[in-house]
Amino acid sequence: MVIYISEHESNLKTPSSHRLLLLLGVLAALSGLAWIVAHFQSQRSGGHSAAEWSIMMAYGTPAERQAAEAALRQLGERAVPSLRRALHAGDPPFKSFLFRVANHSPTAVQRWIIREYLFADAATRHALAAQAMGFIGPPAAAAAPDLEAALRQGDQRLASAAAAALGNLGPTALPALIRSLAHPNPVIRQAASYGLSFPRTNATPAIPALCRALADTNEAVRASAAYALTRIWTVPATGFVALVEQETGQAREAAAQALQNFRTPTRLAQPALRRMLESTSPTERRQATASLAYLQPWSPEVFAALVAALSDPSAPVRLTATNALSPVNLRARASLVMLTQNLSNSRPEMRASSAWVLGNFGTNAAPALPALAALAADTNAAVRAAATEARDLIQPPPIPPP
Repeated sequence: MVIYISEHESNLKTPSSHRLLLLLGVLAALSGLAWIVAHFQSQRSGGHSAAEWSIMMAYGTPAERQAAEAALRQLGERAVPSLRRALHAGDPPFKSFLFRVANHSPTAVQRWIIREYLFADAATRHALAAQAMGFIGPPAAAAAPDLEAALRQGDQRLASAAAAALGNLGPTALPALIRSLAHPNPVIRQAASYGLSFPRTNATPAIPALCRALADTNEAVRASAAYALTRIWTVPATGFVALVEQETGQAREAAAQALQNFRTPTRLAQPALRRMLESTSPTERRQATASLAYLQPWSPEVFAALVAALSDPSAPVRLTATNALSPVNLRARASLVMLTQNLSNSRPEMRASSAWVLGNFGTNAAPALPALAALAADTNAAVRAAATEARDLIQPPPIPPP
C-alpha cells in the first residue's frame, strides 16, 4: 500500500535543520560583529580614536597633549585607518540639526557629537590628522598616498601639514615630495620643498630638483628650497658657493641670498660673490653686493668691492652698496681707515665713492679731513666735487654773522 504525505506534513516532520541553520547564521553574525568591534577597538587607545587624539594633541590641556602623544605612539600603524577617515571626511551636511540634537542629548552623547562633528571644521580636522600622521612617523607610511593627495589639494595649511607629515614618514614619501616640486601651484611647490627639509626623509636624491627650485618664479618656493638644501647638505656653505659659481639668473641669486641668510664665513663666500659682481646682470650684481655686506668679518677685499659697487651703472646696485656702507652700519664705521686709504686709489671712481661715503659719516669722519683736503688738487673733476662736498658735511663751514 502506498501512503502519500502532503507537503505541509513533510515540512512539519522535517528535522530542525532550518532552526540549526538559523542558529548558525546568528552565531556567524555575532562573530562578525565581535570581530568588527575588536577591530575598531584595536584602533583606539584610552577610549579614544586616533582622530580624537589628533584634536587633543593640538587643542588639549598640557596633560591631554601629553596623553595624546603617548596614545599615538602606542597605536602606531593602527592609528592610520582612523586618521585616514579624518583626512577625507567632510563637514556633516546637517550641522544645525546636530547642534539641536546635541542640545537635547545626555552629556555623554553631547560631548561625543561635539568632539566628532562640531569641534572644528573639516579643513582643520584634515590638517590635524596629517599632523598626527607626521608625529607617528614611519609606522604611518601606508598613509603616504593619502597625504600626497592632501598636499595636492592646494590649501596652504593642509599642504604644509601634509608635506611635513610626508617628510616625517621617511624615504617612502620622498618620490611624492619630489613630484610635487614640479606642480603648477606654487603653494604646493613651496610646501613640498619644506617637507624635504625633514631629516627622516633622507632627501639627498632630491638635491637636483631643489637646485632647480632655486630658479622658481615664486620667492617663497626659492626660499623654502634653499632652506631644505641647508638641512640636506653636510656643509651647506660649500654647496651654495658651488651654485653661485655654476648657476645663472634666479638660481644664482637664491644661492647668494642663502649665503647671506646663513652667515657663511667670509673666506668661503667672498671669492664667488666678488666674481658674481662682474656679472652682466644688474640683479645678480645687486644680490652679490647685498650678500657681501652680510659677510662676517669684513675683509679689505670685501670692503673694496662694496666701495666699488657705489660706482655701478645700475642704481639698485649703488643703493645696496650705499646702505651697506651707511653711517648706521657699525662695521662700516669701523672701516673708516679703509675708506681713507681708498682716497688715494688709482681709480677715480673709487676715490670719488670713498669721499662720498665719508661725507655721510658727518663729524665721525673728521680724521679723514686731511686726505680729503688733498683731493682738492685731484685731476678728476668728479673726485674734486665729491671731496669738497664731503668736507662740508664733515666740518660744515661757519655761518657768516648777519
